[in-house]
Amino acid sequence: MDPDSGGKRIDAVKSQFLLAVTQIASDLGIDVANVKYDSIEREDDPEFFFDAFGGASSGIPSFEFSVNNVRGFGPNRELELYATITIEYEQQAPAFAFKQDITSMVGRRDFLIRWAAWALHNFNLDHHPPNLESRIGDVYVRVCGLPQSMHPTGTEFQLLMKGLQAVNSKVIVLKFRHVDPGNGDRSYSYAIWAETEFSGLWIFFCKAGSLDSGGWHQSYIRIEGLIHDLGANVTVENYDMRYRDLERFLLRRGAGFDSLYSGDFDLESFHQSELFLLDSLGREVSDAYKKLNESFWKEDYAGALRDLRAVVQDALEYVAQQRGVDVSGIREPDVTNLVGKLVGANVLDGRLTSWFGAFASYANFASHGTFPSNADWLNPKIRMRVLGTFVLGRQLLIELKYCLPPPS
Repeated sequence: MDPDSGGKRIDAVKSQFLLAVTQIASDLGIDVANVKYDSIEREDDPEFFFDAFGGASSGIPSFEFSVNNVRGFGPNRELELYATITIEYEQQAPAFAFKQDITSMVGRRDFLIRWAAWALHNFNLDHHPPNLESRIGDVYVRVCGLPQSMHPTGTEFQLLMKGLQAVNSKVIVLKFRHVDPGNGDRSYSYAIWAETEFSGLWIFFCKAGSLDSGGWHQSYIRIEGLIHDLGANVTVENYDMRYRDLERFLLRRGAGFDSLYSGDFDLESFHQSELFLLDSLGREVSDAYKKLNESFWKEDYAGALRDLRAVVQDALEYVAQQRGVDVSGIREPDVTNLVGKLVGANVLDGRLTSWFGAFASYANFASHGTFPSNADWLNPKIRMRVLGTFVLGRQLLIELKYCLPPPS
């Protein structure tokens, strides 16, 4: 190793350590003026130690953040750089501790600041995860802009904020920090509670800005400026959230232009067909459908597929009962023979027989074991077949709803 590498490393760390401490203190609600510091540096010695600690008053958590440059135990005793953060967040609870060898990160722009953000991101995911279902409530959710696109997102955001400013509206901003586990890039999504004399709604802008990417950073600065311009009318709430989790929430709850023009062929049936089914196919089917839908969004695809097959069978039996079709002669009812009875009684369109058969051919796998397994789900061919089975199963439930006698 270059004998001067130790000196270069200490200069790189020194330039970022205080900024990282400021970020940690700010995130935890600690006055940076009350943070204490310690360090060990020796002339002509590449090993060094920086430490900062503070907090633990009036319910505020305490932290210790250290960076340690030491000789490793390998044959060449290469220098290794370690970063450690410990957060005491409540009495008699185990402290949150995060330690990592960050030697390979040295030299990257803002490497120590990004690592500190990644550590705090993990702390907040563990101890302060946002509950969007509770926070957003049962109100209209709109998704605007395009992720990582400065122009449509910035334009729509500016129009919204200037409009709210013009009508002197009270505004709530939910700011979500996402940290990339690979490179530590920090990006931000926003949810705006916009209310006028008509009504209120939540408007989401996904990955609207970043601290670590050129023009995208300029977008972040402009957005933060627009929020600041609202003055006393705005309240900002900060959260850490995995971007994938935010995406899944919005896929299920968000509305966009695509849903306005879907007409009778509603693609939302893929993930929102419970809107068509509740109270239509009986309480048992309705409750079971809610359960499988929760499993689907928790990524328990094997459990959801197994439950969906059972729900389809229960729905077939319910329709048979409501239409007066006798299925008592079926020794072991399953999807296929129940469909045969309903088709024979002219209750169900015979052309759907092949649809039910295709659905059962894959859904039955889940009834006899763990399918799809994690390995199955990673296979793109099988994954698309499973997703197709979900779409088909939910469409079949809608078809069965149409087989019910009209309400009196």
